Amino acid sequence: MESTSVTDIRFDPKHFDCLAVAKALAPLAAQHADYAEEHGHLHDEVVTAFQQSGLYSVNVPDEFGGVSPSPRAQCEAIIELSKADASAGWCFMVSTGFNWQVGRDFGKLAMGKAFADLSAHVTGSFVPAFMGMPVDGGYLVTGESGFNSNVYRSGYKVIVALINDGSKPADISKGEVPPLRAMVVPDSDCTVVQNWDVIGLRGTGSNNVRVANVFVPVEHTVDIVSHVHRKPAEFANPIYRIPYIPWTGFHTAAVLIGVAERAVETFVKHTSSKIMLTNKLQSQATLPSTKAAIAEVATWVRSAKAHLLFTADECWDICQQGRDFTQEEEAYLQMAAYHTSEQSVQVVQKIFTVCGAAAISRKLPIEKLLRDVMSAQQHLSVSPDRSKATISRRLLGLARESHQPFD
Repeated sequence: MESTSVTDIRFDPKHFDCLAVAKALAPLAAQHADYAEEHGHLHDEVVTAFQQSGLYSVNVPDEFGGVSPSPRAQCEAIIELSKADASAGWCFMVSTGFNWQVGRDFGKLAMGKAFADLSAHVTGSFVPAFMGMPVDGGYLVTGESGFNSNVYRSGYKVIVALINDGSKPADISKGEVPPLRAMVVPDSDCTVVQNWDVIGLRGTGSNNVRVANVFVPVEHTVDIVSHVHRKPAEFANPIYRIPYIPWTGFHTAAVLIGVAERAVETFVKHTSSKIMLTNKLQSQATLPSTKAAIAEVATWVRSAKAHLLFTADECWDICQQGRDFTQEEEAYLQMAAYHTSEQSVQVVQKIFTVCGAAAISRKLPIEKLLRDVMSAQQHLSVSPDRSKATISRRLLGLARESHQPFD
């Protein structure tokens, strides 16, 4: 099969249309989806296309050559790529998320390093699996973290370290958490441990990253807990005013809704062409149970997507005003991410069930879509139990607990 041509897609920050670029690259992502599934990472052609098109420049500060599409535009682009291949959508989502975090929280020296080459994306993991020993001018860091999505061909990685400061040890028995610092580390200081062997999102290349006795200058680190709760007024760019965890949930939910939309399209096509002996040699689509199922899942997808995008627009309005989000408004953001994710999973599960034995065949994408959507919902930002706890805390006006700094 010939590759989809992307040679005419070049990044122009003055005329960048996030959704249009995603639509243009979606066929390429779909074309190489089987490769990603088999090899555990995106095809080089897909990564190159993401690089040259500017997708890896989303949420990079303007002064470093990046662009800041609206929350709606970003979600729509993630949805479009995830319909083609959930792993491609996920990798785009993760890189925009780390661009956002570095651009929002780190100083100019760190950003100058991380964003020096926008074709080499930023990736990493929020798993605090590193130990940082304070030394003169910075930290000596060692450890190994999991879930570093889109790990290959990145320029810098974000890691999170527990700071081992013997002079001020944390008393864990009292609920104290050791100091946490996020750090940007060049790819050359990292070793990728190829251990990504999972049931879903197999093409994301979310391998472990190991760092051994690496010096990280203090200028390349931030106190992550204090930065999570910075006030919107501190940021000139509205995109950085979005609350931390709900924003991550928005991006993650967009992947799930893209998978669900693909599942509905597959469902309609499959049931329309499947002739059943038990249905008088008519298509499965003519069965009352199939008709009811299609009506249900199509409604669920449309309502969930509308909820996500409507709330994205509400969020953007508040960001442009520059005011603080109320507790209730933050709850609305998390509600949208949680509801969209939960509905997306239910859509794919329903389709898998109604399709019967055909759904377990690898000839149909339904089994892969189920594996992908179930895996995506495991992400902390949209997991059901944590989402409901976060939503209820805000609606009830309860204080954030010290042992949950990212809530």
